[in-house]
Amino acid sequence: MGFSPRPATEDDLDQIVAIDKTANSPPWSRPAFQSELEKKQTHFWVVTEDEDDDQILAYAVVAAPAEQAHLQTFAVHPSQRRRGLGSYLMRQLIAFLMRQKVDSLVLEVRRGNAAAIQLYQSLGFVVIHTMKSFYPDGEDAFSMIYLMERNKLSGDPDVDFDADTDGKKNIH
Repeated sequence: MGFSPRPATEDDLDQIVAIDKTANSPPWSRPAFQSELEKKQTHFWVVTEDEDDDQILAYAVVAAPAEQAHLQTFAVHPSQRRRGLGSYLMRQLIAFLMRQKVDSLVLEVRRGNAAAIQLYQSLGFVVIHTMKSFYPDGEDAFSMIYLMERNKLSGDPDVDFDADTDGKKNIH
């Protein structure tokens, strides 16, 4: 089975908000996601099983205002976990950011989220520091970084987020 990334649209927001509620605490609001769709320096993607499929399997929001990008939020639908989808989406994001000449990608992850930490470390992210009581419930977060210049993404992803179609970029 193949995965198809595409830019998120307003029509996707109900599914994205539902996934976020199961994956992130605290979850983002619909207006928060809506505002990311409108920002010029934000890249907001979803992944479906194929290009005609309307079911959202995963999403990611990345702000890239300068040389350092920030993964703001990222989640995989609970029924789709452990299928390689998180790794696939992160590899696509990293490859895209490399082509955009971004130097690094940073993120925060709950200290207790072992599955996410393992995923990020398997891709080459390293913990740079702990942020005490980062989340509203008091849990600490690890700040992690992926340095583009010291890492080479093995193999080219099979789909480019920024491939030209009809003379327009797929990603805003």
